[in-house]
Amino acid sequence: ALCGFVLRVFQLGKESIWVDEGFTWRLAKLTLPQYIDNVLSTIRNILPPLYFQIMHYWTGLFGTSEFSLRFPSVVFGTVSIVGIYLLGKSLFGRESGIISALLLSLSLFHIQYSQEARMYELLSLLSIAAFCLLARLIRDNRWSSAFWLVIVNALLIYTHHYGFFIVFSQFAFVAFTCLTRREYLRRSITRWLIAGLVFALAIYPWLFVFINQARKVSKDPWLPMPTAASVISLFTDYSGGIPVLCLYVLVIFAWLF
Repeated sequence: ALCGFVLRVFQLGKESIWVDEGFTWRLAKLTLPQYIDNVLSTIRNILPPLYFQIMHYWTGLFGTSEFSLRFPSVVFGTVSIVGIYLLGKSLFGRESGIISALLLSLSLFHIQYSQEARMYELLSLLSIAAFCLLARLIRDNRWSSAFWLVIVNALLIYTHHYGFFIVFSQFAFVAFTCLTRREYLRRSITRWLIAGLVFALAIYPWLFVFINQARKVSKDPWLPMPTAASVISLFTDYSGGIPVLCLYVLVIFAWLF
């Protein structure tokens, strides 16, 4: 984790802020009511408020220099390394946790977004925390684990809309587990149904704002529709080239087998 922190904080304030970071700088000035009003009155902002409210209080204390704006992402990215270690250790043992933490520490992709004043590293941290809690809930089947999982999942949705994919994957996994392990279904279905209901109530206030904004954006999108070629290009670029991508695919198929 220390190595990961050093890599993320190195030359953190060297480059000036770019367009999206400037967007963060501007929205961090707003209080929560002002932020909600901004979302409702513009097409271009559909982002949930959690990260920007954290930045609102952070910049109020530490200013808006390049270093200050980016430092929370460094913290979120570094704690993610600890989180992935705990997740790997919980699922597969200490050795797997160490390897996972090392890979994340040295990930150029992760380092890049840990040095950016955007919400992606908070999303990363909360996603890892959610899977840690999911593993604990399946293992101990306690109400306390279900409670904390609902809290973290709600925070995911209030951080970025991609959090819906994380939450969906959890419920898909649990549904598969219930179908294949009837004894788990019998002893945990009530807990999961109540957790799902509480989660729905927790995100209910923001859901209507999101739907309203999604309708506006669909009429005037600023990003092109993805194509098969663009998806392949994305994975190729971020894996480091076609040979490395092929290696990743082989490893995934070997794991599935």
